[in-house]
Amino acid sequence: MERRIDLPSGGWCELRDPKSITNRERKPLVEHAEAESGEDASLVAKLGFADRLVSLMVASWGYDFPIPKERPESLDDMPAIDLDTLRLAVQKPENMPFLNMGDWRDPKASPGDSKASSTEFSTTTSDAATISLTSESIA
Repeated sequence: MERRIDLPSGGWCELRDPKSITNRERKPLVEHAEAESGEDASLVAKLGFADRLVSLMVASWGYDFPIPKERPESLDDMPAIDLDTLRLAVQKPENMPFLNMGDWRDPKASPGDSKASSTEFSTTTSDAATISLTSESIA
């Protein structure tokens, strides 16, 4: 079931059902997260991960240009406040394609294991909303 997101500019977006995401689609995102994780990850890397997640999850939208899965540069054409809203929306547990994964870097870790290492992505948007993505929030 797709989920509709109303965007601040008056637009809209439909997110894919996370159950429809194949491992083939999800795997590059996981690899990117692993490569760009840690305290040394730059803001650009963190936002790059969030944008990849948005690109994976957007099924359709009300813009006059292609969805980011068809043309990744489309994210650069949308209002920044809408993109920030989508970055936050795709992090909600019900929208994540990572449910019940645990920490993918530690095969012994279980979902919610506070001792498991975490991959964290966090930034503050222009409207003071915080974008924060951790492996705990997606497990």
